[in-house]
Amino acid sequence: TNIFKPYDGFQDQFVRSDVDFVIGGGCMSSGKTAAAVMSIAEPIQDGLFRGVFLRNNLGDLKSGGGILDEFRNVYGGYANIVESGDPHVDFPSGARIDVTHIADQNKDKVLQRFKGRQYDYIYFDEGTGFTWECFCAVYSRNRGKAAWTGKVRMTTNPKKSHWLRIFLDWYIGIDGYIIPERNGVVRYFYINGESVKDVVWGDSKEEVYNKCRIQIDRTLYRVNGKYGKATYKDMIKSFTFYEGKIAGNKAILDNNSGYVGSVAVMGGKEAQANLEGNWNVDTDSGVNCLLPYDLASTVFFNDPQENGDKWITCDLADTGTDNFVALVWNGFHIIDMFTMSQST
Repeated sequence: TNIFKPYDGFQDQFVRSDVDFVIGGGCMSSGKTAAAVMSIAEPIQDGLFRGVFLRNNLGDLKSGGGILDEFRNVYGGYANIVESGDPHVDFPSGARIDVTHIADQNKDKVLQRFKGRQYDYIYFDEGTGFTWECFCAVYSRNRGKAAWTGKVRMTTNPKKSHWLRIFLDWYIGIDGYIIPERNGVVRYFYINGESVKDVVWGDSKEEVYNKCRIQIDRTLYRVNGKYGKATYKDMIKSFTFYEGKIAGNKAILDNNSGYVGSVAVMGGKEAQANLEGNWNVDTDSGVNCLLPYDLASTVFFNDPQENGDKWITCDLADTGTDNFVALVWNGFHIIDMFTMSQST
């Protein structure tokens, strides 16, 4: 008899958590996918339980070490694993896990594809492969009839230019590493708009509610009607992040002591992100653009850097075809701009 159990630390925390939304990871090969597969071991005893495991690439589902491989490794002959057509895993109780991919992440197409589906459990494998719009669209399908329901799980490696860097900001220190004292701390959130920057956070559901009471009350009024019983507590989700480190994955280190060296071969920024778990390393810096989109868009959200020191800078453009441009500053904040196509 082979007994599978999560290793102490990250996997044990991830598998046993009862928080609504959990993100785990930070380092490559910290046992993230295996933890997700083991996390459903108890709820699959419920015949009503329905879940879905997602990747953004179909090939990754069936590749060696992929999701289906992990199901085969953990559940073996206990479960019926179907790879052809729409891959899924059936369990003796009647519980079922769909295993699929979302290559086209257009929000309207995602909503159309998942229309009518209900899942007690949704798992995003490699979270950096999903856009914010796609994530929110799929999250809206997180409801079911099982006793253990309303759970979303995600595992990821660090990526500075991804929306996850913003979402996890409270857990990340100024140096880009997870703050040890905040690892595993439960917080609460409400998505109050279309951007990840619109997520409202708090240390309790009451705190979140007080920050966006008007929006939540308006939604409850429309949803409840005359007889609805939903409250603001039903609108606000709990969340936590568990950091996974390769050092905790004794299975892979015991069987292949040179693995760390293999990962380190990536070198530089890639090694910092995937081996050390640093969220401030920009692994997309090689892309042929002056600024990544996420960084460029921050000009609309940064606080004005005003200090009362007013000054003007000019590009005179005495010759050639360039425009004359003058900028008026308050500190490091531009308060006015003037251009002339011709000047004497």
